Amino acid sequence: LMVREGMMVEPKETIMNLVDLSSVWLIADVFERYADWVEVGQKAEAVLPFAPEKLWEGTVEYVYPSLDAKTRSLKVRLRFDNIDHALKPNMYADVRILAKPRKQTLSIPREAVIRTGRENRVIVALGEGKFIPMTVNVGVEADDEIEIVSGLQEGDDVVVSSQFMIDSEASIKAAIMKMGR
Repeated sequence: LMVREGMMVEPKETIMNLVDLSSVWLIADVFERYADWVEVGQKAEAVLPFAPEKLWEGTVEYVYPSLDAKTRSLKVRLRFDNIDHALKPNMYADVRILAKPRKQTLSIPREAVIRTGRENRVIVALGEGKFIPMTVNVGVEADDEIEIVSGLQEGDDVVVSSQFMIDSEASIKAAIMKMGR
């Protein structure tokens, strides 16, 4: 309602908007690297902070044609049924778009990746108590798994627990060796 009692209005002015909230749009930002994964018709899920135990199910209705230059993200419009009118305009949500599975990918547990800000590393066990840090390029993350695009081979033994401690010790040893030169 865009008027108050006693206001003057003219015929060209909008005084009221009527909105049907039985289904709502949710606008999601998708990182640029995942842009080619999103298609109209895909299933989507949303969880809202006010009801973290409830999962809303919807679909991708529209993929906007260009990226946001500042955020490097793609806007995607999702539609959710809102029979009980619990979803309100301008609410925030955590969204998951269910893309088609990728074939022929190498993935490891997400917790195995050490993110330094400059690079992503994993610790590979060589056997006999020996380890080596490897720089990896990561791809898509899903559930507790992360895709490894390069830097590992199938069959490499990756340390999943305490890898940060091993990486820290290796960094300290490398620094000491450099100081001794």
